[in-house]
Amino acid sequence: MVKKFLTHIRPRFIYSDAIKISNTFGLGGILTLLYVILIISGILLMFFYIPYPDYAYISMKRIINIIPYGKFLRNIHRLSGDLMIIFAFFHMLRVLLKKIFNNKYRIANWKIGVILFLLLFLFNFSGYLLPWDSVSYWGATIVLNLINHIPFIGNKLRIILSGSKTIDSMTLMRFYTYHVVILPIIFTFLLMNHFYLIRKANGVKVENKREKVPVSKLYEREIIVLLIIITILSLLSFSFNFYPLLENANSGAIPEILKAPWYFASIQFLLTYIPPIFAGIIIPLFYTFFLIYFYRINKIYIFFAINIVFTICTLIEILK
Repeated sequence: MVKKFLTHIRPRFIYSDAIKISNTFGLGGILTLLYVILIISGILLMFFYIPYPDYAYISMKRIINIIPYGKFLRNIHRLSGDLMIIFAFFHMLRVLLKKIFNNKYRIANWKIGVILFLLLFLFNFSGYLLPWDSVSYWGATIVLNLINHIPFIGNKLRIILSGSKTIDSMTLMRFYTYHVVILPIIFTFLLMNHFYLIRKANGVKVENKREKVPVSKLYEREIIVLLIIITILSLLSFSFNFYPLLENANSGAIPEILKAPWYFASIQFLLTYIPPIFAGIIIPLFYTFFLIYFYRINKIYIFFAINIVFTICTLIEILK
């Protein structure tokens, strides 16, 4: 697969409509760039972070206040992760609006794309606990407690995934391992398959002749977009502190307001009104299968309706 990926990532020629901004909006390239930024900034942060409860918070304070450009690295790392979820959603929406499920490679690639999209939530959540402050500790507690509501296997599955019935050193170490080893390997492998299937899908013969142009025409646009994205991310990461570090995590001091990560805010909102088994287990599973097999439904208004509901729930919960 690695050989196939390297062979097909940059063919000599590419279809002219594939480099039109109005056709792709550069969303796939932006997502790839954000992932590269995540990897680079994450590796640099690993040099200074200590994944143990007694030192995790102290090491985060040191990164922010002492390490040169440490605060910038942390900001751009988390900002890139959050933006990947947003851009990935719009990337999927663009595919749906184009209705390009016309061969087996595109259908397979849609399924892989959905899995990559869902993995982004796990990616972000596994890193959410690492600062080990009160907001990350209790936010992670809210999400992990949902696993207990899975019938028959909930409690055992919670211990397998987090290493303990409560959030402790085992949980932190497992989340760190998920975040820097397991999820990157899985995500990168699927991403390589994603790129490979794009080339395979474009190689399928179609009735209408499409003009091909040298791939070099794509480079100039990619470099411009790359520089723009890096500049915007850098300015935001230098100028604003979107992710303030609060007080150290304390299992004995529950904050007055408990907030799950923003990408799970809709689930937290639903927990207020319906049982956890529905809000935290059944509805997310239904949404997962809905996305994976949406190509069979292919009714864009249904996609819009469901996601508008989730967006409204998210905004209400965040603005509480």
